[in-house]
Formats: sequence, C-alpha cells, structure tokens
Amino acid sequence: MDALLLIGISGMLFILVAFLLNLFNFIIQDSILYCSLNILGSFLLGINAYYMDSLPFLILEIVWFISSFYNLMTVLFNDEKGRRPIHLSPLEMEKRRLVRR
Repeated sequence: MDALLLIGISGMLFILVAFLLNLFNFIIQDSILYCSLNILGSFLLGINAYYMDSLPFLILEIVWFISSFYNLMTVLFNDEKGRRPIHLSPLEMEKRRLVRR
C-alpha cells in the first residue's frame, strides 16, 4: 500500500468516525472531538486530492477544512467556559434540543 492511499484512507476514516459517533449520539457537532476529527480528516483527504489532481475533490476538502476549523473556533471561544463537552448522553442531548426550541 503506497503512502498516498494510506493518507486517503486515514482521512476517510477520521471523517466517517466523526459522522458515525454523531449519528449514534455519542458526540455532538459542537464538540472539540467532532471538529478535530473533521479537520484532520479533511486535511488528509485534501492532501490525497491534491496529489491525485482532483480539483473538485480538493475544493470540497478545502471548504470542509475551513468550515470545520471555524466550528472549532466557535466551540472554543464562544462558550462561557471556553469549552463544550466532548460527550453527552442521549438524554442530555435531547434536553439540549428541547431547550433550543
């Protein structure tokens, strides 16, 4: 397995892990872990897209990286404590959803 393929697979796994953890309510989108996994995954997939000369995929990953980084900065600096929890139970997540409505 060459290095470029390994980089691409690693990036894909980071993004899929973040997606699945969020989907099954193990983490929330406003968590440091979720944002970090997306940043790392999009960075690695961006490297893969650059060296594979895939401009549409590279643009997608650049936008993904920027939006994930922006979300991380929002999570870190817009909360009164400076941080949000990495993990919330499904019950705590439902309480948050009800409060937001």
